[in-house]
Amino acid sequence: MKLDIHTFGVYVGWHPRIHVLNTDGLFRENSVVYVMPRIAIKPLRKIFKAKVLEMLKKEEGDA
Repeated sequence: MKLDIHTFGVYVGWHPRIHVLNTDGLFRENSVVYVMPRIAIKPLRKIFKAKVLEMLKKEEGDA
């Protein structure tokens, strides 16, 4: 999985953007593909948002 954090409008106001590219399955060496089951995204989005904000607050405190 690749994760990049970008900001947009630095002079207007801080607006973080996150771009993620990942697969929806597992590719084995023997060419078998296992597709991930569908899951609800909203709970994961809330957890991710909370963890990112927690990380940013910690980084700000260390500065």
